[in-house]
Amino acid sequence: RNGEGTFDQIIHNIDIAVEYMPNCTIGVRTNIGIHNKDEYSKIYKILSERWKNKNVNVYYAFILNNSIKEKIDNSSVELSTREKCDFLLSLAKEGAISSSNLFPKVDCNSCTCTDMAAYVIDPNGYIYKCWADVGIKGRAIGNLDEGLKNFDIISEFVLGSDKFSDPKCSNCKYIPICDGGCNLYRIKSKKTDSPYEVCQYDDQGMQAFLEEFTLNNIKL
Repeated sequence: RNGEGTFDQIIHNIDIAVEYMPNCTIGVRTNIGIHNKDEYSKIYKILSERWKNKNVNVYYAFILNNSIKEKIDNSSVELSTREKCDFLLSLAKEGAISSSNLFPKVDCNSCTCTDMAAYVIDPNGYIYKCWADVGIKGRAIGNLDEGLKNFDIISEFVLGSDKFSDPKCSNCKYIPICDGGCNLYRIKSKKTDSPYEVCQYDDQGMQAFLEEFTLNNIKL
């Protein structure tokens, strides 16, 4: 609130939680964009060493410019598919992840927007089906006082926003191993006729992953 850095305080609070709640799994997430992608490997190693053998999971997630509401200055910090592949490859080369973890794995998790039992509730009690919609009142599907009301938004997520309904995905050789990316991109594209890119992997990246894995595992 006062504009000062919070990093040291957050680390201190996690140290306390680790000490007093050793059986509680703590996730420490770094959101990756164009401004911090080159710094993650260093911070990952520092935090992993700090909480080595503790119940702490240090991980990353890519920032998504997936809001229905457009940014006025168009200043997206989201990485392109090529940049995401390069980022993953750099993590393997720097020892932050194993080369075997470069390859996509089948993701059996469902997104909040298509899970009939999952909702996001903001501090004012408004209910949403997507994290990126929070704060946009027109995207609320109801509220805690009156229940669910906006079934049009629920329907647009359930019908036609998944990877199996996307021509880009149905023509891709990595389906269904890839999770298909963010459903809200497809909703946004239908509403605004704007281009979208949901892919985290491309052919060039997959080939580079295979080469890195081979170099690290070949027995001469």
